[in-house]
Amino acid sequence: MEEILSRQAGPGGETPIITVAPQQEVPVSARMRSSFNRVGFGTLTAFQVGNAVGAIGLYVGMLVAMFVTGTIDLLVSGDGSLGLFGDGMEAFLRVLAEKHVVLYGLLAYLILYAAGLLGGYLVQRRMLRRNACGRPEKRKLSAGHFLLTLLAAFGLWGVGALVGNIGELFGYASEGMETYYGIFGTDILPYLLYAVLVAPVLEELIFRKAILDATHGYGQVTAMLASALLFGLAHRNSGQFFLAFLLGLLFAAVYMQTGNILYTMVMHAAINLLASLPGILAVLDITEIGWLRVDPLFLIIYHVLIVAGLVVLAVCGKRIFGGLTTTAMAAPQADAWHTAFRPAGMRLFVIFNLVQLVAMDLLSFASALVTTWEAGTLIMLLPTVLAVLTCLLVPRCVLKKRKAAAVADAPADGQ
Repeated sequence: MEEILSRQAGPGGETPIITVAPQQEVPVSARMRSSFNRVGFGTLTAFQVGNAVGAIGLYVGMLVAMFVTGTIDLLVSGDGSLGLFGDGMEAFLRVLAEKHVVLYGLLAYLILYAAGLLGGYLVQRRMLRRNACGRPEKRKLSAGHFLLTLLAAFGLWGVGALVGNIGELFGYASEGMETYYGIFGTDILPYLLYAVLVAPVLEELIFRKAILDATHGYGQVTAMLASALLFGLAHRNSGQFFLAFLLGLLFAAVYMQTGNILYTMVMHAAINLLASLPGILAVLDITEIGWLRVDPLFLIIYHVLIVAGLVVLAVCGKRIFGGLTTTAMAAPQADAWHTAFRPAGMRLFVIFNLVQLVAMDLLSFASALVTTWEAGTLIMLLPTVLAVLTCLLVPRCVLKKRKAAAVADAPADGQ
């Protein structure tokens, strides 16, 4: 409210009278555009900081591993000419060089990647602080409801995996989880830490908590769809896009109904663990569990969970997704989707990650022409190069657009 001092004529002459004029409110659509604009820029910043620091960490870790390996090979020469160590110490150093040095390099990569994502999340949260709608009301999820929702997540995961890998019917296989197996190789510990701890915790903070806290007040369905789409595109390959999008919808619904990000972190970790088990057992050369072969066993388990999850969705879908609002704060639902993706930040995130998704799939076509290390190097470098180019070009485009808008809105001379 704004106070205005005015003078009005009265019986005793001019008497100052204070009148109060209503302050002009910012339209809901303008506030919504501002929130989603910051969501796009903030989420792009958070994820690319993690990717860039992780890529640097991977190369630093590998260089350290090669340096240590070379040093040990020099100290423990085949003819024993250096004679610096006894036979027992030489045997220990050889084992260290052959088995553990690369593991330490991968752990260095994982630590830097996690630190980069965490730093990116803190930057994202700071960018979205002005536009936050507040955390959804906190509610407890019963054990039965949690298990039903987790089962529904397996159903959506199966549908997403089927759609995302449909190209295999035509002889084309997307990168999918093979990208991560190419990075971690036969080292199970770093991959498990990544799949079950780092990714579930930090991705839920970035794509659920930060985004939904800033946007759910403008319509929970719109916020849920935007969060899921950004989450799917951030995986940057068609093999994982659809399952990440569908799971993103479910995780967003759970968070908005409970206000507790721990539920979605646990579900995310469970999905990643189950999806990774066959590959982990294959790396460990475990082909049988008791009298059962691993491949048919997991095939049966996956089919049972997927069918059960789809049945749960059909029967209890309203219970799982019920209570979500389509509009809030007087935002017209007909324009909500357009308003959410009209800002430059959201469009930049979509275009940026869509380009990478297409590039990743094109690299999959060319994978037969290069070695695994070269393909992995290209895959790791591409996001960083695109991020640098975007940081150089986008601010100029945005600045030019703002200047043009300011000139167009400026009053003509003499008016």
